[in-house]
Amino acid sequence: MRRVRSYTLVEMLIVLGILGLLMATSIPNFFGQNERFVLDNSANQLRQVLIEAQTRSLAPQISSSQAGAAQYYQVTLGDFKVKPADSTGLQDNTAYGDQKTTSVSLAQGNSECGVGDIGAQQPIRNYKLPKLVYVASFFPFTTKTTDTLDGFVRFTLGKAGYQCGATTGNLAESTDFANGSIWSGTTPDGSKSFASYMTIELKTANLSESRFVTIDRSTGQISVQRSNPNAYFKPVADILGPAWPSNGSARLTVSCRQGDANLSLNFSRATDQVSDATGQATADSTRAVYYDINWKTVGGTPQPLAVRLANPASGDANYFFSSKLISLRAQPPTIQFQLSTYDQNGNLALLANGQPDYKILTFNRGIAANNWVCRPGNGVEADVSSAADGQPQGSQGSVAPDNSQINLGGPPGPGLPP
Repeated sequence: MRRVRSYTLVEMLIVLGILGLLMATSIPNFFGQNERFVLDNSANQLRQVLIEAQTRSLAPQISSSQAGAAQYYQVTLGDFKVKPADSTGLQDNTAYGDQKTTSVSLAQGNSECGVGDIGAQQPIRNYKLPKLVYVASFFPFTTKTTDTLDGFVRFTLGKAGYQCGATTGNLAESTDFANGSIWSGTTPDGSKSFASYMTIELKTANLSESRFVTIDRSTGQISVQRSNPNAYFKPVADILGPAWPSNGSARLTVSCRQGDANLSLNFSRATDQVSDATGQATADSTRAVYYDINWKTVGGTPQPLAVRLANPASGDANYFFSSKLISLRAQPPTIQFQLSTYDQNGNLALLANGQPDYKILTFNRGIAANNWVCRPGNGVEADVSSAADGQPQGSQGSVAPDNSQINLGGPPGPGLPP
C-alpha cells in the first residue's frame, strides 16, 4: 500500500505564522489607505462648499439688487484657539483646532458689516466632518484672544475677493496688500512678502499627513493641496493702485417700463500705476484695472451692483443693469453710485493720505444738467435715443472730487446716507 505524504504540524505552523505576519502588516496599511481616502474626500467636500459660496456671490439674480437681498455667503468652521504669544510677543496669525473641530456650515446673510459676529443669517446647510477627520488649523485668524472661536470665509455680493477671520474682531481682506497687513511676511533674504493663500488644514487622528484647502488671493481659485503653499511667500512687486482721471465725468441713461427700468452707467476709466526706475509712479494703460460698484436710491439701502468689472480695451467704462426700484411709476429723486477701482494685484486707488479713493456719482431727477430723466423704454434694452428737446436720454455728471468719498464694506469711513 502506497503511503501519501502529508504536511507536518511544524510546517503548518510555519505557513500559518507567515500568513499571520502578512495580515499584521497589511491590515494597518489597509485602514491607513481608507483613512487617507476619507481625508481626501473631506477636503474635496469642503472645497465644494467654498466654491458654492463663491459662485452664489458672483452670480446673483436680478432680485439681488433689491432691498433685503442676501449680501454675503459665509462658510463657518469651529472651534479654534490661538496660541499665546511667544517670549518675543509674536503670534503667527494662525488658529488651531483639535479632534472636536468638525463642524462646517454654509449660510447667507442680509446685513453689511465690518465684523464677523453679525446676525440675520439664513442657514443653507450644516454638516460634520467624518469620524477621525478634523480641522487642524485656519490661516489667517484675525483675533489674538485665547478664547475658543469659530473661523469663517465670506464672499460678498458686489465685493472683490473674500474675507476671512474669527467670528469676532476685524476681518482679513484677501485684496489687502498694504504694509502691516495680517497677510504680510518676510522672505529669508529679508524682503517684503505676503502670503498668497488663505489655508484650512485638515488632518486625521492616525495619519501624520494633512490636506490644505486653499483660496488663491489673486485669482480666487479654490483647491486642495498636500502641503502648505504658504511655506513659500510671493514677493510684493506692485504696491501702487490705479488713479482716477483728474477731469473724469460720468453719465447715467435710464429707460423705464411699467414695472422696472434698464440703466446704463458710463464713467471715465481709471489707469493703473507702476513704479519706474526712479521709484516714481507712472501710468500704464496696458495693465488690467477692475471696478466694484455699489448704488442706492434716496431712502433705500446701499446695495452691491457689480464686482470685478473689467476695464474696456479703450474708451470709457460702461455698466448695464435692470432694477425694479425704478420704473415709470417709481422715480426716486436721487440715484447714487459708489465706485472703487483696483488693479490685478488688488491694490486700491488711494488718496494722498492713504485712504481709499472712492468716487460718488450723484444724479438728481430732472431735466437740468447733472440730472436724470426716466423716459419710456422699448422693453428690451436701455433707450439711448434723443429726447424731445434734442438732448440724449440721460444726464451728464461730474466725478466727485478726491475729498468726496464713501465707504461700503471697505476700511472705516463714512458711507452713503441711509
